[in-house]
Amino acid sequence: MKYLKIKEIGDVISGSTPKTEKKEYWDGEINWVTPKELGQLHEKYLTDTERKITEEGFKSCSTRLIPPGNILFTSRAPIGHLAINNIEVCTNQGFKSIILKKDYASEYVYYALKRSVKKLQDLGTGSTFKELSKSKFEEFTIPVPSLPDQLHIANLLSKAENLIAQRKESIRLLDEFLKSTFLEMFGDFTKNEKKWDKVELKYFGEIVTGNTPPRNNAENYSSDFIEWIKTDNIPVDDTYITKAVEFLSESGLRYARTVEAGALLVACIAGSIQSVGRAALTNRKVSFNQQINAIQPNEEIEPLYLYWLFKISRKYIQDAASNGMKKILTKGGFEKIKMIKPPLSLQTQFAQIVEKTEALKTQYQQSLQELENLYGSLSQKAFSGELTTKAQEQKVVIPIKQEAKIIQTELTKQQAFLRKLMLASHIAYELCEEPTFGHTKLMKLLYLCEQAGGMALQTNYKKFAAGPFDGKTLTLIDKEFEKNKWFTIEKKTFLVNDQQREATVYKKTDKSLLYKKYFNNYFESEAKTINRIIELFRKEKTQTAEIVATLYFAWKELKAEKTIISDNALIEGFYKFHPEKKKFTPEQIMTGYKYMQTNELYPQSV
Repeated sequence: MKYLKIKEIGDVISGSTPKTEKKEYWDGEINWVTPKELGQLHEKYLTDTERKITEEGFKSCSTRLIPPGNILFTSRAPIGHLAINNIEVCTNQGFKSIILKKDYASEYVYYALKRSVKKLQDLGTGSTFKELSKSKFEEFTIPVPSLPDQLHIANLLSKAENLIAQRKESIRLLDEFLKSTFLEMFGDFTKNEKKWDKVELKYFGEIVTGNTPPRNNAENYSSDFIEWIKTDNIPVDDTYITKAVEFLSESGLRYARTVEAGALLVACIAGSIQSVGRAALTNRKVSFNQQINAIQPNEEIEPLYLYWLFKISRKYIQDAASNGMKKILTKGGFEKIKMIKPPLSLQTQFAQIVEKTEALKTQYQQSLQELENLYGSLSQKAFSGELTTKAQEQKVVIPIKQEAKIIQTELTKQQAFLRKLMLASHIAYELCEEPTFGHTKLMKLLYLCEQAGGMALQTNYKKFAAGPFDGKTLTLIDKEFEKNKWFTIEKKTFLVNDQQREATVYKKTDKSLLYKKYFNNYFESEAKTINRIIELFRKEKTQTAEIVATLYFAWKELKAEKTIISDNALIEGFYKFHPEKKKFTPEQIMTGYKYMQTNELYPQSV
């Protein structure tokens, strides 16, 4: 591996800005990007820009067009944002972009520069803000292996980076899951549609304001007796307080105010309004300073419910603070804030969901740390010559256990239907353009996805002629499709054995993909199974889906009866389902059975 200067691997170019007061220079079709926009990108590739300039604007300044597949690197405000442009683009003057020569892979150069950002920032000069000069950037060296090795390294690092991004998204979705669960169970607290009791905080438990033991006596402070919590120890997104930096001594404790485990600490004095209302629970006895009000919940309040109530109502809490230089929420004002107080049984049910979800979140956070360690190790090896294609083949090893399923909790009817709706939306979106797709196939795939994915969605599948079938659910789904304008629904007629039949046809709209965010949230752990089933039946006739779904139902019944699974038992169970099932021959049923075996689609096997 050799070291090359940036100017040896490509041409370094700067950008420029057309005059902003000239309207004719702006809102054209030429992509134009700024460092601020690149800082908000949070991914490797630039695929669009917020602002566009006209041909006239482009010609009015010294900016240059950068062909797709090159490196954008910000040289000021700040130094170090970078991306690969997937589109032709020009930049403002805050860039030193690289148009690469043919023997250099943009993905590899991207990772090499990403690893070197701190060194490049140290090369910047300037009093107001640092700027990296073109000459210093051009002279900067990076390790450069052969082109095959560049591609090999970039591929490995990209895989590791994608795993990290997926894990972060999984963690974010768990928080979204809890937020949506809270709102489903308790409603919007500001509107209080569910008509819960709304009472002042002083009725939630004892309100305690912290204090500071006398500083003029050093003996009040020690390094090991009891933590003295400050607002810095109240994290933005974590449930529990962090460990304090300062501790009080036994004598200092006499002056202090304390709370036991299960109390909620709330930042009530802060320099900015954004910090007011930040809250976290205690999982140990602690003391705390006067910027914090604490609630030690009474027997009618579940601490985890209280934490999420504050997390979701942060803006509501902030509105109660004073508007001076320091934002202050006094104890008197804090006590009078009214909040919803649902029954303890419902609070406890929510707390159980939180505990299970937080346990899964802890697993995800541990695996995220392992993945980040893996990325660091791969990166170090990559730029020291240890990940070449000539060396023993390297693989991105995922150092995590198989992911646990998303928390299976007892869903309300509304929660279960929302999940069914999103599942049906995904199936319809994927298959609605297939000529064999309609009501019957949708219901069969809903059934198979629910069963194979182990979902408890409370669908009432009955032994109808076209069963397993739940006509009520299907009617409600169609109504929601039309109400949300996710799909249009049409009826078409056709002849079968000289008899006129009617079929339902779903068609996409420009709003069809709005379901996707919710689907990803609800079915993160089951998505692989769902998509597998969709692909299995994409080109299959509806009768294949009907045979397989009916066999699946009959198979489950045989297992429940502890009957040995055999060809004859399955055929008999199939025909017992409904008299109309005799339209299928034993040979057709056995063909479906073999299809299930080949694709491992049978009870407790997916």
